[in-house]
Amino acid sequence: MIGSDQVWNPDYTRPYGAENYFGDFLSEGDSRPCIIYAASMGGDKWRFTPAESEKIGALLSRCKRVSVREQGACKSLSERFGIESEWVADPVMVIGRERLLQVAGCTLKEEHTFAYMLDPTEAKTAIIQRVANSGKVKKITSPKPGEVIPSVEEWIAGFAGARRVVTDSFHGVVMSLVLGKEFVAVGNAARGMARFTSLMSAFGVGERLIDEQCTDAAALFSKPIGWQGVEDTMVALRSRSMEFLAKSFEK
Repeated sequence: MIGSDQVWNPDYTRPYGAENYFGDFLSEGDSRPCIIYAASMGGDKWRFTPAESEKIGALLSRCKRVSVREQGACKSLSERFGIESEWVADPVMVIGRERLLQVAGCTLKEEHTFAYMLDPTEAKTAIIQRVANSGKVKKITSPKPGEVIPSVEEWIAGFAGARRVVTDSFHGVVMSLVLGKEFVAVGNAARGMARFTSLMSAFGVGERLIDEQCTDAAALFSKPIGWQGVEDTMVALRSRSMEFLAKSFEK
């Protein structure tokens, strides 16, 4: 099984052999089924070279089943290779709220504004301050060389204890949706906007996607997210994803 987060983004995978993330590590005579789960290209555009694409098409044709994390990738695979794929949930979403809280040993609270930033800037800091409105802020950012990386448990607990979330991370959005936290997402074009737009439009929260120049992010919190609709979408997507996995492992 191959997946998920940006495993089809050549900017990240080419140094390690991009074709490996399409099953190139399997020999042609290997009878074991290759399954792709929630593969992400990171963006809308197919960015592999013609030579890479030719090999990738042959590799995909050998896969038992293929699924992708962004809806636009289904169209791309169909048009380019004639490969049928399914849109499924990110693995974190499949795990669900109860299991995440169990892993972190915490409960849902509303104690702080949680800022999870992969690429912090002064403009994003200003957004965080306006959203927090002088309240307590807990922040996790990408560690600099020599800094201690926060544990997974700390990361989950940051979201679980939040009253509001500000993030520029795809998984920051996923965690906010899974844990039912009011949030705004600062679009991160350098890491791929299609991931944000696909996810947030599917869950009816597209208005919570802002850019760094936004000056009224705090106002977005005056209208709560329609959580019943989010939950209904999540249940349906999780069910479809589990069905994909179950069928993938049928003999």
